[in-house]
Amino acid sequence: MQQFSVLWVNWLFLVFVQFFSPLNPISVYIEYNEEGRPSGEADVDFNTHAEAEQGMKKHKAMMGK
Repeated sequence: MQQFSVLWVNWLFLVFVQFFSPLNPISVYIEYNEEGRPSGEADVDFNTHAEAEQGMKKHKAMMGK
């Protein structure tokens, strides 16, 4: 089960990397609700303040489709 968990985390991080491309997120913190399910919100860290400001332009954008 641990292997699956590591694969899931790596895959999910790559989804965020693609979403924020060409920016380079360095870490992602997914928020969870009371039931332990993803809430749909996450905090993403970038190397620079300028990258963070660019990343915030994606606020409320839909990931995936």
